[in-house]
Amino acid sequence: MLSQYSSDFKLEIIRKIETENISIPKAAIRFGVNKNTLQSWMKKYRKSSALIFPESNTIENIDKQLIRLKKENEMLKAENDLLKRTAIYFARCANMN
Repeated sequence: MLSQYSSDFKLEIIRKIETENISIPKAAIRFGVNKNTLQSWMKKYRKSSALIFPESNTIENIDKQLIRLKKENEMLKAENDLLKRTAIYFARCANMN
């Protein structure tokens, strides 16, 4: 019987293998996935990531971009909140006149 693993699950295991320098046999035992299956995932990942992200084909670069985008998102949320509070303030001032 073949097991179907989600893309998220596969990428998470690939991330662990690369960032924690886990060997494929150890990862296979740790995650309960066949060693040959993990080797296939790694081969496909390395081939496709070089095509999809030629200038940044490492998980570290992707993680850095994620961190940058999260910080940018927080800054934009703060700016949006400030604009909302400013609009409320001016609306109240206009109602007083």
